[in-house]
Amino acid sequence: MDSPRPGEIYFLERPRLRRATHGHPCLVLRVEGGVATVNFMSSEFALFRPGTDLAFYADWPEFKATGLDKSSFLIAGEAVSVPVTALKGRALGRVAGKLKALVDDWWGEVLGAH
Repeated sequence: MDSPRPGEIYFLERPRLRRATHGHPCLVLRVEGGVATVNFMSSEFALFRPGTDLAFYADWPEFKATGLDKSSFLIAGEAVSVPVTALKGRALGRVAGKLKALVDDWWGEVLGAH
């Protein structure tokens, strides 16, 4: 298995987001040694906080590369550190181009800079 890379999206079964009873997709923000910092994502737009969370809309040209099946968003304040072994299998997809630039700005650092 290749090591996860910043900008890739994985489905993370555990740990769980808040009190969820199911896993969620997450974006790899940083990888240091055997630990990845990931940020949870959701498609439940009833919980979306404009100006705080970062949306990825399915009709955006670069959305297809994410591997997500519907519009989703990065949930601010929901970054966690997990062993890279928790990110099993292949990445669903990745953020690239303008979408990656939006993430870099939202996160406050360039993905992969560390």
